[in-house]
Amino acid sequence: MAANSAVVVGSGLVTMAVPEPVVPVVDTACLEAMTHALPSEPSGETAGFEGLEPLLDRMTAVVTGPGMGTGEGAEKTLAELLHNWNGPLLLDADAINLLAGDPEKLAGRETPPVLTPHPGELARLLGRTTPEVVANRLEAAREAARRAGAIVVAKGYGTIVAEPNGQAWVNPTGDVGLASGGSGDVLSGAIGGLLAQKVEPIRAALVGCWLHGRAGEIGGEIYPAAVPASELPALLADAWWDLEDDETE
Repeated sequence: MAANSAVVVGSGLVTMAVPEPVVPVVDTACLEAMTHALPSEPSGETAGFEGLEPLLDRMTAVVTGPGMGTGEGAEKTLAELLHNWNGPLLLDADAINLLAGDPEKLAGRETPPVLTPHPGELARLLGRTTPEVVANRLEAAREAARRAGAIVVAKGYGTIVAEPNGQAWVNPTGDVGLASGGSGDVLSGAIGGLLAQKVEPIRAALVGCWLHGRAGEIGGEIYPAAVPASELPALLADAWWDLEDDETE
């Protein structure tokens, strides 16, 4: 779903680096994207970084975390990626969980990374409880952004986008229809696709959140309870037209 979103927002060539056993599955899930097989653990998780370095030479942005796992191999893969990649980077899901309690590992990067945690992931990142984060999501987003030197997209109703300097925005689009599994992967792909087109990280985060939320609103006209996340990438195209209409008015 992240790859599909990246394709829709115009990132051109997209490559999915996934554990070897799941290559046949993702090959058919996004026909426009290429795949790169990573070594895998018996559990199916990523086993290491081998083979990724030459692939990175061709990339303009990297999204990592969804489906990554949190085992030793995944931890090694993330560490090597952070060491070898200095370009635009988005971390979601397991990539955030692997940094639990230590967001400072990201500080000082040449390009501020973008993090897209839901409340539970944000709590783990900061070493807090989820209720503490939910009680003051703005303060938690600002703290994470400051400590990580990152753009933090604190997902939820009224998604908050925070910069390391403390400035923050609340996204005006989106509703409860986005509360479905995989919706966050679509957001990661949308922001990552914009990063790949050399959009600055804060603008990519703000525009990506707006598009994602608007896609959910459009989907809500079809699905009254929740919008299936697999439908959201196609709806991003409709959201894009709405964004362009707003900019010309």
